[in-house]
Amino acid sequence: MWNIYIYIKPNFQEPAGVRIAKALNDLLSKESIKKYDYLLRVDADVILPLSFLETNLKLDADYVGRAGYAMLLRVSAFIKFFGGRFPEIPAEDSYVGLKLIACGAGVKPYAIPPILKEKNDVAWWRKLIVRGKEAYKLGYEPLHILWLVLHDIKKIFILIGYFIALFMRLRRYDIYGFVFRAQLKRLLGVR
Repeated sequence: MWNIYIYIKPNFQEPAGVRIAKALNDLLSKESIKKYDYLLRVDADVILPLSFLETNLKLDADYVGRAGYAMLLRVSAFIKFFGGRFPEIPAEDSYVGLKLIACGAGVKPYAIPPILKEKNDVAWWRKLIVRGKEAYKLGYEPLHILWLVLHDIKKIFILIGYFIALFMRLRRYDIYGFVFRAQLKRLLGVR
């Protein structure tokens, strides 16, 4: 079990996902992760139920999670598909799960999900714009994003970010085609 304090001077010009990935990679570079079976990566705004680890480890998957705010990641898969480093991109947490699905790794949803705490963030809308840009780069189709807005008008900023990325023709991630096809099949009800 780690009880290590690290401090990496953050560059606040970078999105939070990039800063988090850099900090995690710095820590992982100082530790031999091959001696561990799993990594547990959890955001600060998450509460884990008491039996979260025990129950989710029983799934025996390469990755247990959903959107990335809490992921249980098999070290051997992490090394095989990511070289033992988190991708230093804004949506690093979502990218990890989607990349593993695209590569055919054993990915399962939580048997017991984590609890996401409510946030009172002043700059919430900026984070949603970044989320929209990342959704575009990951491969989500616009109808998926529009559906979010129909359920919560605050998510209009995700749609704005998506269209900013579309009009700027931002470079997409390598899993773009896989995610786009999967979302389109889901939208059309095709398996």
